Amino acid sequence: MDRLKRIFERELDPKLGGKLLVFLETKRMCDEVCRRLRMDGWPALSIHGDKSQQERDWVLQVRKEHDQQYIINLSTCEEV
Repeated sequence: MDRLKRIFERELDPKLGGKLLVFLETKRMCDEVCRRLRMDGWPALSIHGDKSQQERDWVLQVRKEHDQQYIINLSTCEEV
């Protein structure tokens, strides 16, 4: 987690308006990382297949409307 936070600090300079997309191995890890980042003051959002359609739409709408440094965590696609 510390490594990820260092990457955020380096890549998400408020003056540059950077954005970061993170792919994680599991949906549970996606939610955990998002929770920890929010606790540390990062404006993180999480989106994956276990979220309701309403939650996914909300995340995408917030991301679209706010030109801020939102970090969206996505679980990787599973092979069928």
